Amino acid sequence: MSQEVMNELEDFFFEGYFKTWVAIARSERPDADILNYWSVPMYAASMHGEGWLTDENAVIGLLTTTHAPLKEGGYSHTKTLDRELTLFNTNAGCLDAIWSRRASDESELERLSTHFDARRTNIGWRIIGLSNNFTKAENIDDAWTRFRMPT
Repeated sequence: MSQEVMNELEDFFFEGYFKTWVAIARSERPDADILNYWSVPMYAASMHGEGWLTDENAVIGLLTTTHAPLKEGGYSHTKTLDRELTLFNTNAGCLDAIWSRRASDESELERLSTHFDARRTNIGWRIIGLSNNFTKAENIDDAWTRFRMPT
């Protein structure tokens, strides 16, 4: 696969999406800005519920639900403890990461293993699905349960 497409996907996640998510969590940008990254519809399997988010209000609602306990805890920033990008083809990829969400004193508010499915659309890359869960893992390999199936 093209290194150019991998760089494009990495920029989408870490220069665009990640920075926007943090700014929204710190109330520096409006919640609706997430729609520049999360698609409608989007499938979510998270610690806040599971199912299809079929309109903008549902997508923004997941974000609001996710941010509420962080804002109450004094959220300041997120440290990425581990990350892995996979490019399936020039229009599809995913990101797995361990995120430590923190207060300004560096205390950890929560730690998540996260998985995002992304697709290139006619308006750019968009996250079409996400899965996450609370974890104590330091790295992706310890966060997910994986089985290699015999052939």
